[in-house]
Amino acid sequence: MPVTTNTVRNSPLSNESKFIPDKPMEVATAITSHSNLENILNKDDLTTSLNDMEEALSIIHEELQNLSRYITSPHSFIFAGPRGYVLSVININTQMDIELGTSLDSSHIGRNAIGVAKETRKLSIVLGREHRSNLFRGYSCICTPIEVSNRIVGFLNLMFQQAEDITFAIPMMKQLSNNIEDRLLKFCSIYQKEKIFIMFNNYNMTPREKEIAYVWLKNLSCEEIASIHSISVHTVRTHVKRIYSKTNTFSKGEFFSKFKV
Repeated sequence: MPVTTNTVRNSPLSNESKFIPDKPMEVATAITSHSNLENILNKDDLTTSLNDMEEALSIIHEELQNLSRYITSPHSFIFAGPRGYVLSVININTQMDIELGTSLDSSHIGRNAIGVAKETRKLSIVLGREHRSNLFRGYSCICTPIEVSNRIVGFLNLMFQQAEDITFAIPMMKQLSNNIEDRLLKFCSIYQKEKIFIMFNNYNMTPREKEIAYVWLKNLSCEEIASIHSISVHTVRTHVKRIYSKTNTFSKGEFFSKFKV
């Protein structure tokens, strides 16, 4: 099963450059002369976006590769970040002509499944000629938001040739988004921290107490925490005592159990 994870030839926004989402710096060096266009990310912004999403993209790619084994028809996956810019394209026995960094916001490219999902934060379906752009007009698309702790991580779009009946993909995409969201929360440190901080909000912790409580959950010692935050060990211990008091816990083990994600 041929699989590509790059933009493809003959794109109106491409100079036949190859993109590899797992290697952000290689992606950035392949960007050419589009930094002045509103509907595409400039080189630095794309590099930053890919670096920020590196952990998440790795997990998403694994899930998509696993799922694609069970889809017999040619198809493509497009993942766009929270602002609607394309960060990854995976083609399975097909070629989708789109460049990384392209905006799929409806204001830039007209009606499309990612644009609709971005506006509604719900699963969306756009078929064939319902698309405003010729780029998608030959395809039927289904897009689901990826959301962790009420934060949009991005939008995942599955595309088939227009003649395909894509109703079978609705429950599949819902399950796929659940799987990805669960793995992001479990394995991506940034989403773990956000989830834990939301839990901390219930205990009237100060910002400093939240930071110390978080690294305390990482099993760092008082000495290590003092070094990280440039404070004394005594101050760390004082904060820990306050944290225990506010959370009604009495030991590190009890604290771990209460805030395990």
